[in-house]
Amino acid sequence: MTVTNPYGVKTDSVRLSVVVAPPNFVSDPVSVARFDGASYTLTAVTGGSTPQTFQWNRNGVPIPGATASTYTANATLADSGVAFTCVASNSAGDATSAPAVLTVLPAASGYAASVLGSAPIAYWRLGESTGSIAFDYVGNNNGVYTKATLGQGGYSVLDSNTAAGFSGADSFVGQISGSQISFAGNTVSFSIECWAKAPEGLVDESSIIAKGTGSDGTTANEQFALDIAFGKYRFMTRGNNNTVYYAEADAGPDGSWQHVVGVYDQSDPASPQMRIFVNGRLAGSGPGRPASNNGIRASTAPVSIGSKRLGNAPVYDGTFNGSIDEVAIYPSALTETEIEAHFGAAYGSSTPPQISAQPKSGTNYVTLGSTFSVSAFGTVPLSY
Repeated sequence: MTVTNPYGVKTDSVRLSVVVAPPNFVSDPVSVARFDGASYTLTAVTGGSTPQTFQWNRNGVPIPGATASTYTANATLADSGVAFTCVASNSAGDATSAPAVLTVLPAASGYAASVLGSAPIAYWRLGESTGSIAFDYVGNNNGVYTKATLGQGGYSVLDSNTAAGFSGADSFVGQISGSQISFAGNTVSFSIECWAKAPEGLVDESSIIAKGTGSDGTTANEQFALDIAFGKYRFMTRGNNNTVYYAEADAGPDGSWQHVVGVYDQSDPASPQMRIFVNGRLAGSGPGRPASNNGIRASTAPVSIGSKRLGNAPVYDGTFNGSIDEVAIYPSALTETEIEAHFGAAYGSSTPPQISAQPKSGTNYVTLGSTFSVSAFGTVPLSY
């Protein structure tokens, strides 16, 4: 380099040495769970100097042709429990990723098959008996269990898959990507489906699944939540200034397993509709956030199952104190026919009726009305 001014010239030099950095894994491949025959993709993200080459291994043995930073295949029962690793190499050396384990279930049938038939983008069965991962069976949106009770009795007498129980503060499934599961704007419709079981009397904002934070000491920002309000199931979203748009059901937890579905329908952006279904029937509806307000608010907040943050405090204190099973999210507005079919699939074609919540005795004045209710399950349709 030469520097000059009116008084002279100065020339100096420096030597630049380029060092090739060996590969390192910025993001290891993530373990996945799938039904037999379903597709899965493993992805590795590396740092270090380029160019790099890749080789995927199955239990340490190289897979022919698997030489990209992603590996896609169809799950087979024979591969259940297999550990996959990726080796990245460049001229400075190589690095091996942490293993990703594949869990494979038998091909879906019954209720699970009906869910998959409606093309969800995420499906957490919550049937893990051990470990910390709540597997997403159709995408790569695994969650992490915190203070959850695994192996609880599940939603159906026909399906041995278990459920997860939640109780008290910071009991939830968290770390679910809020960028991959997001429905901002005025053109996207979506649905949330689950089975839930809890006693009567849960407090407001007891949350089955939510994306965002409540209004305690701050401005609320939920993109969506399926929760409890005034003892009933509610499907809600937020607008500006803590405005709530919601569909509130005419039923709430009663101690039995209940099938709950929230539908956000923007097929008419000027007049979006919110609907909530309980046990296969429409139980409430209301208007969504209109297109004039830009539709559903944008959010990168993580999704959580079993609880949500009620406000500024970092604690997840909006807990659904009960059990949750078979949570699915769809990028479409499920129809009433689809929802009825899903509910019916849980009980098959030959399950006799059983009473899950008995009617309760009551006392009232002469001439005033009384209402008795019962919850039952079995092959649909049921008559009463």
